[in-house]
Amino acid sequence: MLCVKPTNDEKLKSEILSKNEIFGAKPDVLTAVESGRLLGYVAVDPIDRELRLANFNITDCDSLDNPSRDNLEIAEYLLRAAGNYAYNRLMLTLSCEIPEYKPILKRFGFEEINNKFQLDIKVLFKKCENCASGH
Repeated sequence: MLCVKPTNDEKLKSEILSKNEIFGAKPDVLTAVESGRLLGYVAVDPIDRELRLANFNITDCDSLDNPSRDNLEIAEYLLRAAGNYAYNRLMLTLSCEIPEYKPILKRFGFEEINNKFQLDIKVLFKKCENCASGH
């Protein structure tokens, strides 16, 4: 069963965060794990009302320009988890400055503004058309 949540593995968290430039006071690492296997992670760096994606990794992604369906699914889980993390902390946007992830981020609606990719988190959590009727 796939589980995406902040990691409890302090060694892994420290290892990932040490590879990145961190600006906020309380960074964290969200991991996607299935059957004990790490499928990907996103290092999050909360800064004011923005959640900065300091690092974003999909373990078996051979091509960021042409990711497999499984890679995109893992990316979606990670990005939605990051959006939920931000939402629960009253943050408004996700941002990322990693140019290599442009093809994946663009697929999920991130806009490029001054070499930075940004997404209003409400874009990740649009109301379902079937639910919009209020039933």
